[in-house]
Amino acid sequence: MGADTAYQFSHALLREAAYQLQLPSSRALLHAAAHDLLLEEPEFRDALAFDLAEHARLALADPELPEHLRSRLRLAEPRHLANAAAVARRDFRNADAKALLLRLSSHEAASPRQRADALVKLGITCITLGQNDQAPAYIRQGIQWSESEPLGVRAGMLVEAATALGVIHRIEDVETICAQAAPLAEAGGGLDVQVDLLIAWSIARQQQQQWQSAGEMLQRALTIAQEGHDPKRILAVRSNLGILAMHLGQNAEAERILQEVIKEASAAHDLSLLCTATGNLGNVRNKQRRYEEGRLLLLQGIELAQQLGDRRRELVHLGNLVTSVKQLGERRQGRVLGAEALNRAREAGNLHSVAINAGNLAVSLHEEHYYDEAFGYYLEALNAAKGCGALSLVALWQIHLSLLGTLSSDHELEQHYRELARQTYHSLGQKLEDSIYPEAYRSTLAERQLIDEIESSLRGQRET
Repeated sequence: MGADTAYQFSHALLREAAYQLQLPSSRALLHAAAHDLLLEEPEFRDALAFDLAEHARLALADPELPEHLRSRLRLAEPRHLANAAAVARRDFRNADAKALLLRLSSHEAASPRQRADALVKLGITCITLGQNDQAPAYIRQGIQWSESEPLGVRAGMLVEAATALGVIHRIEDVETICAQAAPLAEAGGGLDVQVDLLIAWSIARQQQQQWQSAGEMLQRALTIAQEGHDPKRILAVRSNLGILAMHLGQNAEAERILQEVIKEASAAHDLSLLCTATGNLGNVRNKQRRYEEGRLLLLQGIELAQQLGDRRRELVHLGNLVTSVKQLGERRQGRVLGAEALNRAREAGNLHSVAINAGNLAVSLHEEHYYDEAFGYYLEALNAAKGCGALSLVALWQIHLSLLGTLSSDHELEQHYRELARQTYHSLGQKLEDSIYPEAYRSTLAERQLIDEIESSLRGQRET
């Protein structure tokens, strides 16, 4: 140990020893004084936000703190907590942000606006951490606390709430909140709030396969963002237009848009948008059957999500990576990754991700003729899809269960789920005959007949 290091170590010990020798009342006064000294450094206010909050907390912990100091620090602490949480979220320290927002949301001196904002952001942070089961309750409480706020403020909080709930596919909640926020945003919200509202609403419409409505909303959002000269939101809208093009099967257009977004997000050092767009382009590559390119892009997306501490987006990219790996012939690795994605989705309480990942794992087992195992995962996927209201996924897994019945010669299973799929498609305003079912059924029936022929041949060989 060098002389300088030894001195610093000893100095820290001496400082701690001197602190411990102080009476609690003296310690409280020290923290109050430290708080006031830090306030004299306004240019470092963000960097010192957590220290300010801690000094206020430690000073207030002493019941003997003089009243004039107690009153001032008690009112200052919520502001410091809000600033510290904002810094933690900005730096992607989401676990720290959650702890700070929990303190702020229950602070006795927090104003209704501070409490509302903290609760909504607490829900958003939970989603980022993959704790989806906790998020809706916090967001609902935040909305309730915002009821007395001015129109623009309340509109902004409602849009934040809708955006977060859309991420976890709470479609009915998003529709309700967006309808509530729309007149408020128009009357008192800024252009940024109006754009964010239209993006959140369009995503809910895409989740319901209302493609025309979703496209119209995004075009309106793009016009507003361009009129407001807001490059960040212009890029966000274009990214969503790329996703919409992908859903519509316009893969070349989706590729073009997402490549432009990735280039501009990289130049702007916008890691969040870069993470989303990179993963989405990987998904487009999968749909174009360019699986190796898809795999590389999705691995990049996962790495970016890990840098951001965003477990939700990491899970989305991981689920799509399973498709790349499986289509590249690495079936065993695909099952391993699929099981990992499913377990993460279960832990997060993310029903939509459970519906996707359990179903994809079932398909892998189905294709390899592990029918009993596939049946269990299909049922899990189906129940999760029903639980989050994802009717398109409900229909998809009902079709696969019907096909499983065909392959396993279980005609009752085949007919039961085929009829349920027909009913689900009818509720979506579609027909089973226009879905993947006819072609998939013909392929499955041919496979069943081939299996029968092989089994018959083997029986004949044994008999001779």
